[in-house]
Parts: sequence; C-alpha cells; structure tokens
Amino acid sequence: MRKRKVIRVPTTGTFDFETLISDEEAKYVDKTALLYELARRKADSQLFIARPRRFGKSLMLSTLKAMFEGRRDLFKGLAIDKLPWEGWKKPTPVYSFTMSSAVGETYEKFEKALAKLVSGLCQQIGLPYDSAVDASVNFEAFLVAAAGKSPTKKIVVLIDEYDEPIAKFLDDIKTLKRVRSTLHDFYEKLKVNSGSIRFLMMTGVTKLTKLSVFSGLNHLKDRSSDARFATLLGYTPKELDGPLRENVEAFAAKNGINFNPRKRNIDMPIVEPS
Repeated sequence: MRKRKVIRVPTTGTFDFETLISDEEAKYVDKTALLYELARRKADSQLFIARPRRFGKSLMLSTLKAMFEGRRDLFKGLAIDKLPWEGWKKPTPVYSFTMSSAVGETYEKFEKALAKLVSGLCQQIGLPYDSAVDASVNFEAFLVAAAGKSPTKKIVVLIDEYDEPIAKFLDDIKTLKRVRSTLHDFYEKLKVNSGSIRFLMMTGVTKLTKLSVFSGLNHLKDRSSDARFATLLGYTPKELDGPLRENVEAFAAKNGINFNPRKRNIDMPIVEPS
C-alpha cells in the first residue's frame, strides 16, 4: 500500500522557533533573509514593530534569539545559513521576556508582577534583587551587569507584548496613568543603557505615540510601516502560491472547494482572521 504523504502545516500555536523547526509535521515559512536585513546593521539596532495578534511576533523574537545565540544547527536549509551572519562567529547573550508576565488586576498587583519579572532576569545572571528600590532601578542594574558579563560586552534584549500591562486598565484611566508612568521609567532604562545593547526589539499590538510610555524611548526606530519589512510577519500571496500551496490545495480538497488561485501583482501580507 502506498504510504500517505504527510503535509507539513504552518501553525499559529507554536511560538518557539526551535520547537517549530524540529517538528516533523510543522512548516516554517522562511523569513530569515528579512530578519538578517533587519538585525545586521549595528548602527540601526533599536527597533519596534507593531502588528495585530496572530501575526507571528513572538515567533519572530524566538527566531532572532536563536540567531544571536549562534544556533546555526537550527537554520540548516534556511536563507540565513548561507549569509555572513555575525552570530555564527560571535554569539551574543540574549535576554527575552514578555510583558504579559507583568499584568495585574490592580496597580499594586502590576507593580508586584513587574518586580517578579525583573527579579527573574537578575536571577539569570546571579544578581541579587534589591527590594529597597523599585523595579526600574533593578532593571538598570541588570542591564549593566549583564553587559559586563557578556563576552562581547553587549547584550540583546527582546521584549514581547510591551503594551499588555496597559491594556488591562483601558476602562480605569486613573490606574492606567500610574501604570504608564511606571512603564515609562522602566523602558527609559533601555535608552539610558543603549550603548550596552547590541540589538533591541520590542513588539506589541499598539503603535508608538508621543503620549505613550515611549516618550522616553524616542531613539527606537519604528519598523511597523517600513516597506522593506512589510512581508516579515504574516503570509503573502507569493508564499501562499509557493511554500504554502500544498496546504491551500489540501484545504480546498478537504472542504470541496474548487481551487483556482487568482494572479496578484502585489506581495502584501495575508493572515487568516483568528
């Protein structure tokens, strides 16, 4: 009997690059050439990208982490494996976290959650957390100490869901302002210590505004509307008719749909609504 072909499928439920790339039934649409262009410029390396949920922001950060850590074994057959990426010769320590870990139902619970997040970062490098000062002061101490321990004297910082703590208080303006003020002080430490950060990427759902917590982070380059990286997140018609074509055909056959793709002249991201 002829063995049935297993069609590898993309997933919106796996956010870890290593897990995805190692799964024999999962498919990774190669975005590493774009990630290389995004991250290779040392003079242009403090970045921000906003996208809706389920566009692959967390997976992008996980992929960047593996790149900077020099885990070339995970990138065999992908575009970046053939490129002169710095991580292959000189890995840089990466500290990645999500601000969804700093969410609380009250300001006090948010403050406690933020302190716990920073305490965890300090623990990674063996730095005591000073409970006598606030989380932002400890965060700055972490950044300085982590860079000091780095072989390159630089670190990489990847922050997901930067706006999640604020979203909790959209109906409570008074508390929202307190949370925003605390986050402003927290994020500002990244600007003050930017000389120790080889690469910074922050992601979220909402974009930067002058009135947001980013008023103290005006050095960030917003790549949300940068045409060069428009196809970095989500899937394009070209990808749907290329590496994802067998998946589209299988979906059409399963649902009794006559698959006859229309030709397109543009290459813009397409993501199925969640």
